[in-house]
Amino acid sequence: METDADAYQRMQRQAERAPGATLRMVITLYPDGAMSIEAPIADKKFCLHLLDEAREAIKRQPEPGQIIVPGEDVDSRPKAAYA
Repeated sequence: METDADAYQRMQRQAERAPGATLRMVITLYPDGAMSIEAPIADKKFCLHLLDEAREAIKRQPEPGQIIVPGEDVDSRPKAAYA
């Protein structure tokens, strides 16, 4: 199988011309435990890198139950003891 060394640069050029999704990876888990993936797997190194990035994005998500308050919604003045 031949890898596509120019895949990333080609997707960047395409995104500049027409912004939007440039690649879609779909992982399907079946009831019997089987798994399938729909992606441009000709470039395995690139696809594995995308999966690693997706894994890291999932890890960065807050734990269920945590409250995230945007910075613009809070009073950000320091306490007198910190000044």
